[in-house]
Amino acid sequence: MRVLPVCVSSCWNSSLSRSVWVRSCVSSWPRWTLRAVKKMNNHIIGDLLEYVIGGGWGSEAPDGDQNTPNYVIRSADFPSIEKGSFDGVPLRFDVLNFVNKRSLQDGDILLEISGGTKNRPTGRTVYISEKLLSSVEHAVIPASFCRLLRFKKEVVFPKYMYYLLQSWWASGGSWEFQNQSTGIANFQFKIFAEKFEVSLPPLEEQERIAGILGSLDDKIEANTRLIHTLLDTADSVFQKFYSECELSESTYASLEVYGGGTPSTKNETYWGGDIQWLTPTDVTSLGSPILFDTARKLTEDGLNACSSKLHPAGSIMMTSRATIGAFAINQYPAATNQGFIVAVPQREEERWWIYHHMKKDVPEMINSANGTTFLEISRRTFKGLPYGSLSDENLDRFHAVVNPLYELVKSSEQENLQLAETRDALIKRLIG
Repeated sequence: MRVLPVCVSSCWNSSLSRSVWVRSCVSSWPRWTLRAVKKMNNHIIGDLLEYVIGGGWGSEAPDGDQNTPNYVIRSADFPSIEKGSFDGVPLRFDVLNFVNKRSLQDGDILLEISGGTKNRPTGRTVYISEKLLSSVEHAVIPASFCRLLRFKKEVVFPKYMYYLLQSWWASGGSWEFQNQSTGIANFQFKIFAEKFEVSLPPLEEQERIAGILGSLDDKIEANTRLIHTLLDTADSVFQKFYSECELSESTYASLEVYGGGTPSTKNETYWGGDIQWLTPTDVTSLGSPILFDTARKLTEDGLNACSSKLHPAGSIMMTSRATIGAFAINQYPAATNQGFIVAVPQREEERWWIYHHMKKDVPEMINSANGTTFLEISRRTFKGLPYGSLSDENLDRFHAVVNPLYELVKSSEQENLQLAETRDALIKRLIG
């Protein structure tokens, strides 16, 4: 059994800044776990590969010989897979022989070979475990924009290689092997396999280091399972109150509802401050509605030049265009771009009722949306949708049940952030 240091196995001390907590945690690991590896051997990565194959996509429904069900992992699914979840992973159908050649095994690594953005290169990886594969009843294969890498296990401990490759990608190393054609960024795998050199310690040392890092990932996965359970419980509580309590019928116009905006991206004085500013990308990648940070931030001048208000912590922020109905509850005051509808509770006890009510109504919002390039629900249309409010007594009862659930979600998400940063700091120390 792996034993975690006290700082990792207990919840994060919120009185410490995250950076101080991470430094404290890393320094508390026993010295033997952080000892330098003296004997390293250099290898061209292609020489370490036992099996490589591209992915597929198949069909949405059985179609002739394409009748074998299989889950297809896309690069967009990597965050869920990292947390041990198949949430959102599509079930497709393909030819049996095609699926068999690509069926994932314990220790396989998936490499993203197409996609990326101007700020994020291709080359991301995700590790496939037996535990993950056993959680679903059908075969699992990579999508066509991914490649399956299976390493020679007499030389490579797969989880160590995953940490090495993911650290290399996170530090920007994969830019070297990226090119772009027809607007799509591609990873030049052939050149990578022939040119990329890795330094590996002995196999037992790889296993030891992977075990240290894996203990942190195991805790993150356990927290993620707890979060899903808490969210499911909160959904059930809402359904019970919604179906059993008398509601006062009105519309969403009875709430404080706002939109968002974007200041000029050409004015550098508007950007790089400390005011959080949401885009849909900040929200669609969340595993729960709890939002701690945003990728981009505004200055005071940027906020003043923006049509978005600075919304208080605890506002309900819903994406309203393209992807309709992804939610975030900001933990710090924040503004949004124009792709949001924001509901601000007039009292704290309303927050989770409004959130769940809006989430329930997402299918109706999508049906009410319009647009040629992408679907969008306007604030005017949103305000016209029915909204049922609880009596003060029932609202207080509802809040008393669900708020502790979300407080635990929040603390678990917060701990996961600290665990991930600790893991990444250890990767630099142990792998480089």
